[in-house]
Amino acid sequence: MKKIVIALLGVGVLFSIGWFIIFPNSHPLSSSALTPSPPKTRVVCLQPFADLDTATLEEVKNAIQQYYGFEVRSLPAIPLPDQARTTNIAGLKLYNPSPERYRADSLLRYLKRKKPEICHNCIGLTTKDISSTKKLNGKIKEPAWMYTDWGIFGLGFQPGPTAVLSTYRLARDTRDLVKIKARLRKIAMHELGHNLGLPHCPNPTCFMRDALESILTIDAAPEALCENCRNAIPDAWFAKN
Repeated sequence: MKKIVIALLGVGVLFSIGWFIIFPNSHPLSSSALTPSPPKTRVVCLQPFADLDTATLEEVKNAIQQYYGFEVRSLPAIPLPDQARTTNIAGLKLYNPSPERYRADSLLRYLKRKKPEICHNCIGLTTKDISSTKKLNGKIKEPAWMYTDWGIFGLGFQPGPTAVLSTYRLARDTRDLVKIKARLRKIAMHELGHNLGLPHCPNPTCFMRDALESILTIDAAPEALCENCRNAIPDAWFAKN
């Protein structure tokens, strides 16, 4: 009798081991294990700073929902962190009046700490000027006085959980609201693309191309990824367009 019990236990152990090898994320007693669950919806949270208007927030929200197909949630507005503010604007004479400028890299880290657990990605939006240090071949681009604190449209971890964009520079050369909204949408989708792991793209028909220090580059880009960049994003993350 003992031999029979031991033999049955041995078969049971072998069966369990075999199950976990085939279905490593399943439990042998779970009936749902026979049917794989669909991927969870990716949640992108929008974090407005200070005086950002509702229309801007909605424009970005709709763009991400319609193009990427992600769930987008708007968070309550919060103040910009004082620790991210910079006075290191060497080209101060170029501005009249001097803008409030915030370091984009500091904002990315701040958003990462503040990001709700439910959010896969969190994008900060502000009306204030943002900046970063622009480098070339590992060194600050020349002239260093200009590029140490270089004003930018947006910045995002690549890959990573957070991005930030500013509306400060979007209307400096035009009052065309249609053009301004298109710039906003493309910059938002570009920075989220970095979060998803996409680098800058050399294809001029892709919104992941580098702006090359000009808003005109953004104007010329379409509101779409090229085929190579589109294929680099896992299908489970992307809307079925």
